[in-house]
Amino acid sequence: MNRFLLYIFLGALLIAVCFVWLYKPEIPPEIIIPKIEKYHTAMYYYDNTDFFSASVASFVNVPPLSPAPRIFIVNQHVLAAHLIARQFAQAADPKVKTVVLITQNNWNAGRAPIITSEYGWRTTLGTSSPASDIIQSLVSKKVAVVDEDIFAHEHGITGVVPYVAHSFPNARVVTLVVRDHTGDAQVDALAEELSKLDLNETVIVGTIDMSHYLPKYIADVHDRLVVQSIKEFDYDTLPRLDIDTAPTLRTILKVADRAGKKSFVQTGGINSADIIADPELMLTTSYLTGYFKEGSQESVSTDAHLLFVGDIMLDRSVAKSARERGIDSLFANVERLFLGTHAVIGNLEGTITSSSSIAEKDSSILRFTFDPMYSSLLDRLGFSALSLANNHAFDFGKNGYTETKKQLESVGIVSFGSPVNSGVLTGEISVQDKSICFVGYHDLFTYDETPVI
Repeated sequence: MNRFLLYIFLGALLIAVCFVWLYKPEIPPEIIIPKIEKYHTAMYYYDNTDFFSASVASFVNVPPLSPAPRIFIVNQHVLAAHLIARQFAQAADPKVKTVVLITQNNWNAGRAPIITSEYGWRTTLGTSSPASDIIQSLVSKKVAVVDEDIFAHEHGITGVVPYVAHSFPNARVVTLVVRDHTGDAQVDALAEELSKLDLNETVIVGTIDMSHYLPKYIADVHDRLVVQSIKEFDYDTLPRLDIDTAPTLRTILKVADRAGKKSFVQTGGINSADIIADPELMLTTSYLTGYFKEGSQESVSTDAHLLFVGDIMLDRSVAKSARERGIDSLFANVERLFLGTHAVIGNLEGTITSSSSIAEKDSSILRFTFDPMYSSLLDRLGFSALSLANNHAFDFGKNGYTETKKQLESVGIVSFGSPVNSGVLTGEISVQDKSICFVGYHDLFTYDETPVI
């Protein structure tokens, strides 16, 4: 009898288990199951857990601006943390509900041009939850892709997000990483979505470092063009700027443009050589902060920034080195020098032809010709005009001279001058709506100034 009851009990238990396993009640649409939020942790610099606390404490007496800035840029490197802290102190507002933080993809990591995170952030200055609805909207519209792994080492986010948590304690956060060379259409699509956010309760921040790997006296010149381009909303010049992330700056400018905040106020600027008090430092980085406010586009002096260089000789051992190490290696250490200007002008000390090199086989023969691939390289480096008024432009005869002009013309580089001061001695380019003309005169073979006059 007891065994019979046991069988009945076990059978009933089995039926109950099967019922629970098979029965899946539908969740009424009005019931929302909250998503479990996960968090990244902002790095501590040099194992100094007091770093960010000390940074913001230095600006505790800086009052927020009125109205508080809603769109601004700060630097990434915490070497200039005082600039970041001051700008955030000026924008601090507990009423802000959302902060969008945009930076470059410093390590070219991940699998998409624009990457976002579904996580929030824990920092020594507070915790910021993710703005999940905005993040999901960007993902669903294919504006951004979620990839959490890249954020651990992305200092353009980790070094700045503690200031977000401190200055906007009630705000959720959207973090975005934009790869260099992301197309304008995709960047503009991001800007369009961000422009839909209510700036009464939203702050949009771009983290951008300026000139890189150059002496201060060059960086200062490059930075002047950056400020000019920002104030003019000069989108065409953005790819020529010596900054680490043109797409980020384009996004910020587009959002400010659409919001009618066309007046840029610079709040800070410094070079790493000044910070460490080493004026001889060769490889510097410069930093700039500022915000956009209501108003019309500022009227600034639209200077034309031109860089002039000397002889460019790409034959002999230079050609051999290019074959062994690639043509990009030739200018690798000075490539950023050619940024920060509207145009670069130089003297082409040789020809560009399809003829084989003579000087590479016998360096005592001073007749130079360069492979046609160098035309594209010079164009990519930003050369707009090249002088042919030198004693090597006829190294491969008049045919070589003519072919050189055609090769340069094919990539949009203007040539001017000739070795014998005949033909077309002038060239013209357009910069900042200005026509700039160049005249080439060569006096090694003849001293007759009549043609050039």
